[in-house]
Amino acid sequence: MAFRPSMTPAGRLLLDLLSAVGARAPEFPPPFPAGVNWEDLHARVKRHRLGPLFSRKLPGTLPIPNWIREEWEEEYQRQLARAVLSGDCLREVLNLFARRGIETIVLKGGHLAETHYPHPALRPADDLDLLIRPGDGREAAKLLVKSGFLIQEKTTTAEKYLSPATGIFLELHTNLQTPQRRNPAFAIRIEDFRDESTPARITGQETRVLSPEINLLYLAAHLSHHSFSRLIWFYDLFLLIKQSPREIDWEKLSRRAGEYCCSGQVYYPLLFTGVFFGRTAPPEALNRLSPHPIKRMITRLFINPAAILEEKIPAAGLRAQRNRFLLNDSWPLALKTIF
Repeated sequence: MAFRPSMTPAGRLLLDLLSAVGARAPEFPPPFPAGVNWEDLHARVKRHRLGPLFSRKLPGTLPIPNWIREEWEEEYQRQLARAVLSGDCLREVLNLFARRGIETIVLKGGHLAETHYPHPALRPADDLDLLIRPGDGREAAKLLVKSGFLIQEKTTTAEKYLSPATGIFLELHTNLQTPQRRNPAFAIRIEDFRDESTPARITGQETRVLSPEINLLYLAAHLSHHSFSRLIWFYDLFLLIKQSPREIDWEKLSRRAGEYCCSGQVYYPLLFTGVFFGRTAPPEALNRLSPHPIKRMITRLFINPAAILEEKIPAAGLRAQRNRFLLNDSWPLALKTIF
């Protein structure tokens, strides 16, 4: 934990709390750092969407102020209500699409909350993400509008809908990568995402989810793309690795990451998941994903666990562009594509 001395007391305590809900929980707690700014800690937990998880997973004996625990409990109760609405919305859409033969893949929080978390309320999400084939896009849109969903936004890869009855947003994707990308040297094959998807049962409906390898790759790359901005997304990776150790073909994941030129984008989220929660990919898998030592050294100056915990990784501006460049597998290719 060489980065600890450069962190604030609130940042060090947040790291300890992450450890408490991760694989190192039996060894917890260490002594709390002195001088914690509790308002600061509470604000960080809220931004990272960790309140419900901490409310249910942290030991009650920890010396955390009662007002913070009450705030976490209130957020958990709000997410309980939202989880019911979200589940109803997802069930309706999956049933609607299944009756018309539209193959649907449930992505991110909609999948993980229902299948990997002890209760969906522990995994807050802003919307539900579904992936369908481009040829089904028009039919799916008609079905949603006819069922009362309101179109909110259209992009080259997705349409965003609102369910007025539940207040839940739904993103209907036909692809997961736009032609104009922030990371120009990274290119997925969406056909692999569809062809390697697996059957699953979510909210009582038969549907599909991404394969363990592509799911890990996608979630890690998504986390990198969004500037490592939510610690709950690292917990997603932790749960996937913890609950599916024999299902993950790490060699295949590394090969896919190399083919898509996103090894670096996958490597750092997996590496930091081990720092935060005590469990990550096997060493040999991390070695296959790892960038060149010189690239690692330069990148870790700007992208590291302390910077994430202290919220010092920008999402916009020149420094954000620098970080996105650093995460490219091929810096020469990235420069060539940009210019």
